[in-house]
Amino acid sequence: MTTNKDEIAFENAIKSLEATAASMGAHLETDSTARRSYANQINAVSNSLRADVHAGKLTWLQAADQACRTRNLLMEIIRAAIATSSGKSNVDVGPAAPACVTVGAFVGGAVAAFGAGNIW
Repeated sequence: MTTNKDEIAFENAIKSLEATAASMGAHLETDSTARRSYANQINAVSNSLRADVHAGKLTWLQAADQACRTRNLLMEIIRAAIATSSGKSNVDVGPAAPACVTVGAFVGGAVAAFGAGNIW
């Protein structure tokens, strides 16, 4: 049974996901176009999750869980990029792939894949 509490949990998870994406600009060298793209993709994901709930494909709690998983993935990517750019990582992205570009590709891909309906 869906409750208002479940929908609130979903909305809070989406706000956390949006805040995580917004904080990327503070931690990584991303341009305004990339930040807008991430925001647009996250908006599309949240709209898709809401539509899935209304269509009966997901509950609010399942949608909240998917939003939280996406946020956690973004946080892992951000942490890895910060570690890589500071020289504290064992990950070799190569000299031609700065951390901001690598992270942008992973974040954009992760959010786009999630928005395309892939469930993790």
